[in-house]
Amino acid sequence: MTERADDYGQYWDLYVRQIFPQIRTHDPDGGRLAWPGDEWGTPEIWERIYAMVFAPELDPPPARAIEIGPGAGKYTAMVLDHCPQAEILAVDVSPAYLAVLEERLAPAIAAGRLATARLLPEWDHLARLVAERGWRGSVDLVFSIDAMVHVDLQYLVAYWMAAADALRPGGKIIMSVADATSPHGFEKLMADVPTYFSSQGKITSKFEWLCPPMVEHVLGRLGFDVRFFPKLAGRDCWFVATRRAAEVSGASATGLAR
Repeated sequence: MTERADDYGQYWDLYVRQIFPQIRTHDPDGGRLAWPGDEWGTPEIWERIYAMVFAPELDPPPARAIEIGPGAGKYTAMVLDHCPQAEILAVDVSPAYLAVLEERLAPAIAAGRLATARLLPEWDHLARLVAERGWRGSVDLVFSIDAMVHVDLQYLVAYWMAAADALRPGGKIIMSVADATSPHGFEKLMADVPTYFSSQGKITSKFEWLCPPMVEHVLGRLGFDVRFFPKLAGRDCWFVATRRAAEVSGASATGLAR
């Protein structure tokens, strides 16, 4: 990256506008990269993930869903296609990525099934966005795939707190985070040392590492029961967290956005 980003959203704006076009120019598959994010995986992988992770958990299909970090919207599109009654609020720190999402899924926006919002660098902003829509305690699904691998736990927990406030009892978080204890995760952790060591204090796309016990402990304290998807355990930790009916005293985000 030759240009400095002053905040995390600006880094991903830079990625969309400058870095991705360079990647697409050198696409060995001859035009497969239609949208930013297409370079991470293949349609076959994304469909397999949806079948293994989403499909078994979305019965009945959600009516209200929140996606954090949709990027260009490949998982947004899949949820919209498979859940015809779903209304999604998609939030992202990057205005450039939101513009791409809005272009790609313009028909869903026109139909009132998709709304977008920029996430500001304010710890309770997601909770306030949910409250403004009148969705507190009524959301069926909060999901984020391939985005929270870049978010430190100190910041990620703000999103988990907002999810605890937004979800109805029995509502679910479906998410992937980077797992330093998995074989491929540890390999990437070690390989990235020389890449990112000199960038201390700068905004980068480096991974922020967690592990299943940390995920289970923190979300458990926030009022969730957590299950993992071991068949997908490669570099990342994939999990579903179900909101318990009983309140966990002092742990949830209740009251954040009254």
